[in-house]
Amino acid sequence: MSYQHLLFPGRDYFTIVHVESNCEVGYVRPRDAKYRVQNDYGDDVVLVNSIDEVIPALLDYYEEHPPRWECDSPTGYTRLSQFGLLMVEQDQSGWLAYRYRNECYCPLLRDGEPAIFTTSVAAQQAADAHVRDDSEAHAEGFSWDREGW
Repeated sequence: MSYQHLLFPGRDYFTIVHVESNCEVGYVRPRDAKYRVQNDYGDDVVLVNSIDEVIPALLDYYEEHPPRWECDSPTGYTRLSQFGLLMVEQDQSGWLAYRYRNECYCPLLRDGEPAIFTTSVAAQQAADAHVRDDSEAHAEGFSWDREGW
């Protein structure tokens, strides 16, 4: 996994991006001779002495404080990950899992078809278990639809 710091024009901070997923995972703001590391919500995580310490500090923070699933509505949940935004939504057939990545909502597939779960928790667990996966199917038959990537 690789990360980089990006400085966008007009901003006084760097955005930390997970390169493979093109997902923003945090920020760093120069502060005096140090660097203030922030999570994806802009909450302060730690103050470090060098730019080389920023990404390891942010990864340690996420290891100790993984983002939780948030209820957005009675039929939907989201969780930000380093590999894109995860979502589970209920429709008439059951619960479906998606990963938003590179401006595309990609469903979690089982044997090439959208994976349908009976509960939101089962959909969340499957999305979490396969969040790092790309397109290849695993033993359980799960893969992310890569259309639009």
